[in-house]
Amino acid sequence: MCAVHHVYMVRCADGSLYTGYARDPERRVAAHNAGRGARYTSGRRPVRLVDVESFDGVGDALRREYELKRWPRGKKEALIYRRSSRGGTSGTTVVRRKAPKTPARKHVIPTKCGPAPRTKAAARPSTNDAMKKFA
Repeated sequence: MCAVHHVYMVRCADGSLYTGYARDPERRVAAHNAGRGARYTSGRRPVRLVDVESFDGVGDALRREYELKRWPRGKKEALIYRRSSRGGTSGTTVVRRKAPKTPARKHVIPTKCGPAPRTKAAARPSTNDAMKKFA
């Protein structure tokens, strides 16, 4: 099976890094440079592709994207530096891999947000009523 899901990192003109997911990273970088990409990169053009990881499954790619977005800048820079054949960030490195297994989460049943609707029987006693109990 061919890897068709990619997590990419681009370096913006101001030196910042942006991480994203794409089926075709080169086309996505072209969209960023045309101003049709993410809002973050639209004001920081041009962007340059510095790292790509390829995955067989979309879930693995999105988990890795989420993981990388939570990394501090120094850790991302170290990853780019290690993968670069020249020791810098001028080239693009493609690594085909599977995302690390994450521990299973317990299923949480969603609940309604906000307080339950009040009825007359469920209304809170007034402050005076509460004070009468202690008097």
